[in-house]
Amino acid sequence: MTKTNKMEDARGRRLFADLNHAFRKDPLIDEYDFLPVTEPQNNASPLLLVEHKLGLELWSVRLLFRYAYNRLMNWRDRNQASVFIDPQELIHLSRAVLMVNPDCYTAWNIRKELIENGDLPLADDLKLGQLILSKFPKSAETFIHRRWLFQRLVNQCLSSSNDSTASADGHQENGGALLCMDGIDIALGPEANALANGIRPEAAAAAVALGEGGRACAALPLESSRLLAENLHHELTVCDRAADSYASNYYAWTHRAWVVRYCFNCSLQVLLGELERTQTWTMKHVSDHSGFHYRQFLLSNLTKHAARLHRQYAKSLSGLVDAEHDFICDLVQSFPSHEALWYHRKFVFHLMMKSAKTYSSEAAATDRVINGELQALHDAVSKNDGQKRSRLESHSPHVLRQREMDAVQKTASQAKEPFQKTLARKYVEWLEKMFPSLKET
Repeated sequence: MTKTNKMEDARGRRLFADLNHAFRKDPLIDEYDFLPVTEPQNNASPLLLVEHKLGLELWSVRLLFRYAYNRLMNWRDRNQASVFIDPQELIHLSRAVLMVNPDCYTAWNIRKELIENGDLPLADDLKLGQLILSKFPKSAETFIHRRWLFQRLVNQCLSSSNDSTASADGHQENGGALLCMDGIDIALGPEANALANGIRPEAAAAAVALGEGGRACAALPLESSRLLAENLHHELTVCDRAADSYASNYYAWTHRAWVVRYCFNCSLQVLLGELERTQTWTMKHVSDHSGFHYRQFLLSNLTKHAARLHRQYAKSLSGLVDAEHDFICDLVQSFPSHEALWYHRKFVFHLMMKSAKTYSSEAAATDRVINGELQALHDAVSKNDGQKRSRLESHSPHVLRQREMDAVQKTASQAKEPFQKTLARKYVEWLEKMFPSLKET
């Protein structure tokens, strides 16, 4: 090792010690960044810690990373039995590496091994990931690692529930509670409490599951499920911050959809709460298609449970789709020349037409029953039947298509921006291609 390398190694060791001291001094550090200082100004530490915010002078970042990375890789590459490093030191070394380069999957894998060996608390790794996302909000490896953490957390809860199943009857006799997730949805905060229909918070906290397809029926111990629910709640906030920090953050929105699908198991209450929660965000980011794509994910999953939606929450799928259509049409008028809005409008209108065709088929089947088997009761239900026919006519594919065509042509004629006219013209071409002229039935 040359004299220069020895000097850099010594400086890197001091920087590494300063970083560890900063985290011991303030365990609540929630944000960090690199300060634009390219040369050392004095003999003071290049780390600045103020109100849970950590700053590292830019000149020190390379030295810190090189020291931590070389030590970590030397331990990894050699025989681990002959090159012993204390697990706590590995935790600190991998933290230093990831704070500079969060896409170093080898460092993440080392932390996975530390978690599996019981040397690193899972909650601490979630906290580190959140800290890294404050600096690198679009880090793919960070989101991938967080998904691994949540899978492990859910599996631990389910494993605990399986171990306790044999003694479930004894717990119930002694006043203990084991809650089944099958019929319980989870609250997302004050804005979603109105959707809860009186579900107690402690009961809602048990409604978390992992898996694709049907809802899980494993009974989770209440304490474990509450811990998981709190982390999941916070994960939605982490996704919010990442999306705010980086425009079109596909990784953050994809991760958010994964949490809803595989951890919340696409609970209806979660889907409705997220639909409401993200509306304000999309209004403030009208050019960000990732946010609208997430709303499309929510609406697509709601369409799969239309009957439950009406039975449990007294909400109709067509009402939700109509409200989304009104919402996007208002945005198109208020914020012209944004292509993301028109793409989302295409999706919503396609969903409206699909819903209208389904409704028309169901109404026609009902009419055949009335005319064929219940003719004697026709007069008694004529008023309700008339209301149904009125709604059927206003939501028929023909009427919806013509109404949409008229609205878009009006937008095109009133638009002052040339690009808004172009977007409206392309939308009309899409309408004519996807929904050729329909005969009114």
